[in-house]
Amino acid sequence: MKQVDLTGKVVTVSDDQERAEVGLLKSALQKCIRRGLTEEAVFFAVKKGGWYLAWRRLRVIAVGDVGGASVVSAVEALYRQFLEWRGTDGDAASWDCLRCVACAAKILADAPKDRRADEMLEQLDAFEKCPDDPDLRQWHDELSKMR
Repeated sequence: MKQVDLTGKVVTVSDDQERAEVGLLKSALQKCIRRGLTEEAVFFAVKKGGWYLAWRRLRVIAVGDVGGASVVSAVEALYRQFLEWRGTDGDAASWDCLRCVACAAKILADAPKDRRADEMLEQLDAFEKCPDDPDLRQWHDELSKMR
């Protein structure tokens, strides 16, 4: 794949470099949303065709990092609108489609964060791996009493 580097020179980028770059974009997007950096989150959501890769990440962040039902619903509604506006030719780079991606990133960055559901899943996973750990056993027993 060919790209333009910071000096304006056209360079060839390997598939491994491209995958690493995509991973960095997704990571930067998630970090900006977690830290409430709205402008930066919008930038990474639409950067270099990142809008296409951003949708899955935005939807995962909505559930894992934010968690509020209204925010999850808003992101899903924007995703459905994006798909409708994308058109049959598959061209998603229209201004309206980019606006959907930017709006979803903004909503997530501005929303209060709640990672409790994700943290509970991690604790359950840890308990399954180490059922004899006394701290995890106490947590599991307390959780069982709440049922």
